Amino acid sequence: MRKNITKMAVLFGLLCFAVLGLFRYPQTAQAAGNNATLTASASSLNPGDTFTVTAGFSADKTLLTAQMDISYSSSVLELVKTETISATGTSAGNPMRVLYDSANGTKSASLVKLTFKVKTTAATGTTTTIKVASAKGSDENFNTVTLTSVSKTISIVAPKSTDATLKTLTISKGTLSPSFASGTTSYTTTVENSVTSVTIGATANHSKATVSGTGTYTLTAGATKTITVKVTAESGATKTYTIKVTRKAASSSSSLSSNNKLKSLTISNIPNLYFSSGQKEYDAKVSNKISSVKVTAVAQDANAKVTIRYNGDPVSNGMVALRVGSSNYIGIEVKAADGSTRVYNVQITRAKITDEPEDPDTPTSSVVPPSSDVPVSSEPDVSEPTSSEPDTPDVPTSSEPDVSEPTSSEPTTSEPDAPVSSENPTSSEPDVISRPKKDLSGLVVHTAYIGGMVFCLLAGCMLGYFIRDRRKD
Repeated sequence: MRKNITKMAVLFGLLCFAVLGLFRYPQTAQAAGNNATLTASASSLNPGDTFTVTAGFSADKTLLTAQMDISYSSSVLELVKTETISATGTSAGNPMRVLYDSANGTKSASLVKLTFKVKTTAATGTTTTIKVASAKGSDENFNTVTLTSVSKTISIVAPKSTDATLKTLTISKGTLSPSFASGTTSYTTTVENSVTSVTIGATANHSKATVSGTGTYTLTAGATKTITVKVTAESGATKTYTIKVTRKAASSSSSLSSNNKLKSLTISNIPNLYFSSGQKEYDAKVSNKISSVKVTAVAQDANAKVTIRYNGDPVSNGMVALRVGSSNYIGIEVKAADGSTRVYNVQITRAKITDEPEDPDTPTSSVVPPSSDVPVSSEPDVSEPTSSEPDTPDVPTSSEPDVSEPTSSEPTTSEPDAPVSSENPTSSEPDVISRPKKDLSGLVVHTAYIGGMVFCLLAGCMLGYFIRDRRKD
């Protein structure tokens, strides 16, 4: 029992000693919300640019005092100006000591504002750092509060381009005057009345510059339109180019030619066509062999327009294919400069395909019999087959035909003006009998040969039969 009481007394004494120690010796306070603060007006700068940074603190409790050191790279940045906000004192040099002391204190405060300039010798593409370190403060109980250090990185970049010039400037109709040059900003041009719009194109000289004002613009007849093209450089610098486009007014019709007549009109395959500029109607007929014609028409006035139509449809190159057995209508329209027109009409009839009429006195055969005054040739015409008897209409023949001679594709030869007799054949008689004689002799030879073989075979059989009987005897 006494031992337990003694242990409890010792523990109570140690606890009291610890509590008294906390009140007797102040301790440093650590909290997540106790930080030094640093803000910058820019983080990406060009050589020669200026910017500002503001340093201070933010704590979880009220701070009566605070101090911090601000450092930077002197080879890159130059301190131009120091402005105190809540600070009670600053020191010269790098790092710079900033002090704060207040009877009432505060949880957060901006202490000092510093203006820096990026030196022109600073290398582009590099970075530099501004730091706030060794920051701490004390609260109302004189406890030390450590403030978390902070830093800000500054990037040094190449200067932004100030090039706001154009590389090209074009117009779809007309010609710019003067000729385009990037340093020239004013241009003029005049277009015909028939031009109702123009398209403007432009490209900037620098890749990071932007161009506005390009595109298509509608023009008014007899008026001048001012077109503006604006170039904005990367740095924000601008340059403006202007183009004044004048569209001509419409011409008075009274000053234009009214000549709508043709100077000449020619049609191929109709060489005898008579043309007169005052005559507007023409009629022609062609044979069936003419399948097409070419129409050539020339106006008296060079400014007049000529249009050739076939059955109402425009024809290219003046070529017209003619239909058979019907009228083909060709119209030649001449439109004068003042808009008046004149039409020349040509009607061409192409003949139909017809058979030749039959003449009873004209033989239908293409072979004409020889005349009685012309003797028959002693030799047959090998180019055409002939009958077994030659055609000799004026030469008398035998009353009885020669039955010993078969019909031949070749006629017998005969002397001119001499009758042909069946009892006296000529020496030039065709060899039509000798052929079957030769064939008959061959048949006889073959028959005799076969008969001999059969005879020998039978004789052999009989001899064998005779010898066999003798052996039996």
